[in-house]
Amino acid sequence: MLSLLGGASGVVPLPFLPSRMQQRVRGAIVHDVAQRHGLVVTPEARQILAEPDSPDPQRARIRSLANYVAGRILRRLGPVWVLTPALAAIETYALGHLLDRYLDGMRKRSSVRIAASEAHLVRRMIDRSLLRALSPDLPVHNHDAGEAAVEDLREDFTRLTDGVLLFTASIPAWLLRRLDAAFDLIASETPDLDEER
Repeated sequence: MLSLLGGASGVVPLPFLPSRMQQRVRGAIVHDVAQRHGLVVTPEARQILAEPDSPDPQRARIRSLANYVAGRILRRLGPVWVLTPALAAIETYALGHLLDRYLDGMRKRSSVRIAASEAHLVRRMIDRSLLRALSPDLPVHNHDAGEAAVEDLREDFTRLTDGVLLFTASIPAWLLRRLDAAFDLIASETPDLDEER
């Protein structure tokens, strides 16, 4: 629900309010996830993790390009104004999901406080994971869909609509598997993950 609020904040037409609202929503997610793990987030760490604009220049360029393409080129194709809020919602969801994943099994620090140095590390990992999840060469474990039915009694139109609906419904799980795989890969490549600061 908070991811939807984070995405919806981009719809407000005022120049400063969407970013401010998104930061508040993301900050609440950071606080909630940390609290569920019995941890406290310092104000500096919350600021680092909650900032909607990424400090990663590559990710900022990709987001800027996506907004430009949506605004200039795809405008004629229909309601592409939803692209920016949709990206914000995905990024907000990824923040909560991947922060929880990090705190659940990857965090080796004994401190009950998440300080700025750790927040920078986690933020870099999350930002890189969002980019890496889009890579076609990312190794992802695909779950077996099970055995195909022996006989399919559906008519062609029903088969087609079922396929479209089921494909659309599988996108969130597909994206989540890719995010998890990218995050795990980046965590394994991060040398200072185990360091105490």
